[in-house]
Amino acid sequence: MKENAESIHTGGEAEDMEKFIRNRFANSAAPEHRHLCAVAGAMSQLLKEEGLPPIPTAYFAATMNSINKSLSDNDDPHVTTALCTFLSLLITKLPGSFLVSKATPAMEVLLSLHARQCEALAPGAVKFMLKCIAFLLTAAAADQNCSWTVLAPCFNIVLNYSLDKRPKVRRCGQECLEQVLNSFQGSLVLGKASKAVYSLFKQYIPSGNKKRTQVDTAVFNEELKVLHILNTLKLILKRLSTKVVSKLLSCLKVLVEFRQPLLMRHIISVLEALCNCGSAEIPALELADVLYSISLSISSSENQLSDETMIVASFFKNSMQKLHMLDKNLCAAKLPSVFHSVAEILVIKNEEAVSCAVDTLKVLIQACIDESMVLEGVNRVNANGNIPCEAPSPIECICSSAETILDNYCGSSSNITCQVISELFSKLGESSFFLMEGSLRRLSKLQKLPSIAPQSREMLHRCVGSAVAAMGPDKFLRILPLNFDDEDLIEPNAWLLPVLKQHIVGAHLQYFTLRIFPLARKLHELSRKLSADGKSITSQKAEAYIHPLWDLLPSFCNYSMDTAECFGPLAHIMIDTLKKEPKLHPIIASSLQILVKQNKEFQTLNANAKDGHEKSNCSNASEASVAEERAKAHYTKKTASKNIKIIASFSSEFLSVLSKIFLSSSQDKRKELQATIGCIASVSKKSVVKNILHSVMQNYQVTQDPCDFNILNEDLATKAEDMHNDDMKASDRCTLLDLGLSLVQAFDEDAVQTLSTVAMSGLQDHDGLAQEKAYKVLSSIFKEHTWFLPQNFSKVVELMLGIKACDASIQKRRLECLGQLIVYILKEKGASASDTAFTFLGEILQTLKNSNKEISTFAYEILIEIGNGLHSTSSDSPNEDLMSLFNMIVGYLVGTSPHMISAAVAGLARLVYEFSDFCLKVPNMLPSVFLLLHSKSREVVKSTLGFMKVVATRLQAEDLKNYLPDILEGLLLWSDDSKNHFKSKVHVVLEILIRKCGSDSVRDIMPQKHMQLFKNIIKQRKEKLNWNKAFSEGSEAGDSCHLLANIE
Repeated sequence: MKENAESIHTGGEAEDMEKFIRNRFANSAAPEHRHLCAVAGAMSQLLKEEGLPPIPTAYFAATMNSINKSLSDNDDPHVTTALCTFLSLLITKLPGSFLVSKATPAMEVLLSLHARQCEALAPGAVKFMLKCIAFLLTAAAADQNCSWTVLAPCFNIVLNYSLDKRPKVRRCGQECLEQVLNSFQGSLVLGKASKAVYSLFKQYIPSGNKKRTQVDTAVFNEELKVLHILNTLKLILKRLSTKVVSKLLSCLKVLVEFRQPLLMRHIISVLEALCNCGSAEIPALELADVLYSISLSISSSENQLSDETMIVASFFKNSMQKLHMLDKNLCAAKLPSVFHSVAEILVIKNEEAVSCAVDTLKVLIQACIDESMVLEGVNRVNANGNIPCEAPSPIECICSSAETILDNYCGSSSNITCQVISELFSKLGESSFFLMEGSLRRLSKLQKLPSIAPQSREMLHRCVGSAVAAMGPDKFLRILPLNFDDEDLIEPNAWLLPVLKQHIVGAHLQYFTLRIFPLARKLHELSRKLSADGKSITSQKAEAYIHPLWDLLPSFCNYSMDTAECFGPLAHIMIDTLKKEPKLHPIIASSLQILVKQNKEFQTLNANAKDGHEKSNCSNASEASVAEERAKAHYTKKTASKNIKIIASFSSEFLSVLSKIFLSSSQDKRKELQATIGCIASVSKKSVVKNILHSVMQNYQVTQDPCDFNILNEDLATKAEDMHNDDMKASDRCTLLDLGLSLVQAFDEDAVQTLSTVAMSGLQDHDGLAQEKAYKVLSSIFKEHTWFLPQNFSKVVELMLGIKACDASIQKRRLECLGQLIVYILKEKGASASDTAFTFLGEILQTLKNSNKEISTFAYEILIEIGNGLHSTSSDSPNEDLMSLFNMIVGYLVGTSPHMISAAVAGLARLVYEFSDFCLKVPNMLPSVFLLLHSKSREVVKSTLGFMKVVATRLQAEDLKNYLPDILEGLLLWSDDSKNHFKSKVHVVLEILIRKCGSDSVRDIMPQKHMQLFKNIIKQRKEKLNWNKAFSEGSEAGDSCHLLANIE
């Protein structure tokens, strides 16, 4: 014994097994645990007597000798169980190389044990013995010289116990079998092991010539071997050789054909496990056959249970995707049957089952239908014409099954089942014109039924809309024409017009020019004719369809496919219509905006493309329809540039017409025109835009010479008075400024100077609307033309200093200009104009305290815009401009009124919130504000407390600790003052400080007389954490969310 143990000792120290087991089981009262501890003690004593170290290899030798001895002595089964348990715990601690070398003799010992005592062994002993055998088989398989003859006896033991009638033993056998087969992967013995599995399982699988009743008897016999086999296969099928997997799948196909519900559930579980294993090598043909059999069994089932159908539907979702990955042709061949069987579930009156089936059908459509399948179907349809084919293509069968879904459209599940048809339209795209004509016609018939509920009708219209998006209006209207050709308009498909408007995308402008526009013109002529003939009702009916037809124009412009080739003829129609039809102005204006904006978007987004043919991914595909993504795929930078070029060639005519319409329109109708004029101007030559402005100004007899600005400026007061007395003059100026605002981004330098002259004159106008528009124009000029301020700085500043805004709308526009001027001064002028910037900044700060909430909020936004304009993101930049802004605001903390100091503190708080990392670089800013807590002005203190809350929230803990003494000194002055909520504000800031800096840091510097306050806050905080732990981590974010609203 001693020599044997020494010969297998690999050296090294390891945990004493006896101590390990006693630590784990000594306190247990279970008999099996007491036996285990006794065995461990006996083994430990044996090693001591032999003088061997208590290491795993020595314990292993002793244990195997003990098991051998128990075979001859016929030991108590409890001892055998304890030995097997001890060995199962020990074997996991053995060195791998040692276990490989001793696996074969150890398996012989366990084989002998099983042969002698298999019937007497308790279930517990069997389980631990199986675990040991599994470990030894795994180790033996690592030895390349180990043959199957050596492994087979132990493997068969594990295999047979995987079908044991005792549930716990069977489960252990299945897990061990999976472990062993997993270790066989890539070795020569895998094939032999797989054959052994097949040979055993084949014995219990009913043959295909049995009847349904015989199978029921076979399945529900005492031992339920077939179900045990299926449960085992669920774990191991993916581990077997491909050849055996193929044979077993054929056996499963036989079982499926018996239509036995309990068997079907287990078979599906086996196949799901196989398909979900990414590493398994699955024979595609056999998988396809069994999937096909399952689909037939479901289709032929007389009583479909909702639970079973949901299981099958979910199963097909994954398994068919797997089959498509393995073999696309096989998948295409079996897909019609699967699709049809799942589609039949839609008639079940169970919403959950129907929803599951719809999800599966949508996945099948998206994942399993590919271009080759669709192309085959289209070619066959074109070859056969309208003659039905005896052997339709798979995609034709699928479309036919989808069409049958509509037979039960009026049922309770109609709304959700319509999604399947829509998904199929979207997937097939233009090919749906050839493959889904029947479905579309059936949808049209359903629309005419009076019994359909409004919600179902809405879903039906969406489904028809998906056909519009997929086919395009040209092909769609060939199947479902509008029927406006009949002079009596008896059965027009007018319901299609809103559907077309909502879903047309990626269409051709030529179709609108050649079909839709002539149809609208024909209806107009028909209306006039009918009116002349005295048929007023029919005449009004014809007239009512004209506007909806024109309303399709924006949809045709939505990512149109032929803008460069066909915009010219349409442009002439649009210009002529603008002149003659005021009612159609909004439609044409919207269409022009869509054309320009979409093409400019592609130009901008492709600006960094390596060549003009690189595709754009200009929007998130999940947010756009499939049809829209298809249309965008045709757009490139080169395409967009060609489109913009052709639109720009008509810009002069469009701007001329639109500007005249704009000038003659009322104020409420100008907004849409203003945006359209701006879009056209943005793609026009500057000379064209300049000519438009000058022609308009000539009508108003406004000077065009920018040099005349000096003359205008000399007598501004007189001219302002004259203009005030002349109401037409003020209204004309408003109109001119509105038009100029639309064109300003496309102006050249002369045009900008001319417009700025008008705007600056408008600032002197007594009319508030004219002032507001003048500020808007100046702000836009500052933004679009950076050269303007350097050339006109002194004039602009002089004018801004001499004017004050009173009205809220004017004040907001003025603040925009002041913000832009401050950024320019601090970045470009520096100290030379700092006084001017200081004055302008003071006006913005005063507005922060405005009683009008809208104005004060806007002032905060302007302040942040100034900060962003001055802030440099470069790590090397010292951010001197932003530093100047902070210093200017700090300057208002001294020598000004309490109201102004309060405003300055509020401004600093907002900037600190936005630029928290930068605020520490401003010299003495924080101490200066902290001192304001000693102020006698409650308004100042209120703003300072808001500032304190911002500082506590935004600064890092380490930075806060440096200022804690100063902060606490000021805060505690107001800890007992309940007026203006000062006390609660102090408590909030203290709580934030405690949370961020730690209670110890705050306690150490808290004055003794305020220690009770500190304790109360700690207590409240603990209570809050106890009842709402979810918010303990996010409380800092909660402080930030409410910070701006409570900044004062």
